[in-house]
Amino acid sequence: MANDSANSNDTVDGEVADSTNKFVSALILNLIIALICLILFCILRQKHKIIYAPRQLLIDTLAPGKRSQSFFSWLFPAFTVKDDEVFLYAGIDAVVHMRFMKLCFKIALVLMPYGIIVLIPVNYYGGGDLSGLEQIALSNIVVKSSKVWAHTVAAWLYTLIICYLLYMEWKAFIMYRQQYLSKGMGYQYAVLVRDLPDKVRLSD
Repeated sequence: MANDSANSNDTVDGEVADSTNKFVSALILNLIIALICLILFCILRQKHKIIYAPRQLLIDTLAPGKRSQSFFSWLFPAFTVKDDEVFLYAGIDAVVHMRFMKLCFKIALVLMPYGIIVLIPVNYYGGGDLSGLEQIALSNIVVKSSKVWAHTVAAWLYTLIICYLLYMEWKAFIMYRQQYLSKGMGYQYAVLVRDLPDKVRLSD
């Protein structure tokens, strides 16, 4: 009986260690892939501007001043460029993309403190017998424990914060879209004409 219990514990510990090793391996692999993609982008962006910077090849496209052509010269301006500058030089699609990336960063930055200060310690001392990465997960809290309230508060808090950030983002999007439509370009509009007289119709 004791041997069966010991074997069972060894099996559980082995599974936990295996899942932790898989997570660490996947994390390292993804970091390596991300680094390779970053280096390839830095190399290719200067050689193939028709793909990575097509607007700079147009004669009538404005440029936001001279920038350094070093390997990582784009990195700092990408985090410091203003939305109005992106809208002026790259268009509304680029603004929406940049603001979406910033929104994801804001959400992670705002939600992280509560998760680190409250949720992880609550899960760690949740009373369960789990180990490894599962020790800091919700599954480590025993059934009917009052500590689950920390996750209930987190669900409401996270939802309200994300909804507020999305609302502010939507207001900014509407502002830039109105500026874009106010230019009055011909390609911004479509006209549907129906019931033309037969004498002005073409077979095509």
